[in-house]
Amino acid sequence: MAAIAQQFTERPLIVKIEQKRNGEWDIQPSRTDPVDPANPGGPKHSDIMSQRAAALNNTIDTEWAARRAGGAPNKPHFKLEDDHIPIVIVPGERVVFKSQDNMPFSIWADRDPNVSVVAGSANNPFGFTLPKTFNTSVSDPPTPITVVNNIGDQRFYKCTAYVNTGAQTVVVDPDVIGI
Repeated sequence: MAAIAQQFTERPLIVKIEQKRNGEWDIQPSRTDPVDPANPGGPKHSDIMSQRAAALNNTIDTEWAARRAGGAPNKPHFKLEDDHIPIVIVPGERVVFKSQDNMPFSIWADRDPNVSVVAGSANNPFGFTLPKTFNTSVSDPPTPITVVNNIGDQRFYKCTAYVNTGAQTVVVDPDVIGI
């Protein structure tokens, strides 16, 4: 497996919860925010995550096939969806979740139920035991969450957001890959 270096410590990885043009919602690395704000034309957070996923491609396919639960899809969620970029995280990195138009939201992550559980691995890649709620605003941005150790063995996690649009609560459910 390719070694993935820790990168998002000083400046956190930005993950956005947004409604796409087709009306569906998604959680994925920011396609608009540059990794280095001083270099606005430089790589975006989504670019780095795409590179990480590509570096792990064979490992992901092999592990998913070996651990796939009965009735689960043949491939991870991000490989079945057009234009979806997974969140590929390394222990010690920091992540900031942001919602569209600063709508209030809750976030939860847990082991992906589509693969077998690896005993002793982290239940939640961010270390929290209950969903985190963010009542975000421009003056009160979300707090970065630090990725815990011991996520690489489990590798596959699901990250679910509950977004309060004012008219309804929208459930958004993509995946996270631990290194």
